[in-house]
Amino acid sequence: MYVKISNEQVETYPYSIGQFRKDNPNISFPKAPTPEQLASWGVYPVTQIDRPQIDHTKNISEGVPLQVNGARLQHWLVVHDTADEMAGREANAWS
Repeated sequence: MYVKISNEQVETYPYSIGQFRKDNPNISFPKAPTPEQLASWGVYPVTQIDRPQIDHTKNISEGVPLQVNGARLQHWLVVHDTADEMAGREANAWS
């Protein structure tokens, strides 16, 4: 999994080598580009982080990768349910 960065902002995530090749059809890249070659085009590998275990009162979604000590790490957003979401879950549980 990769992220494409432009002007220090996430442009595309998730991003793949296949998409990288499609975005640059007139350029011949090695079969397995090195991280340095990809970085010169603003493409960086993302280290996957285990999805947090949550209980039924929270929602989880994937955010944009965070840069930590020069590496890009997958980032999970955990948000408590709203009152309406909790009520809906309780109603579904009873039906």
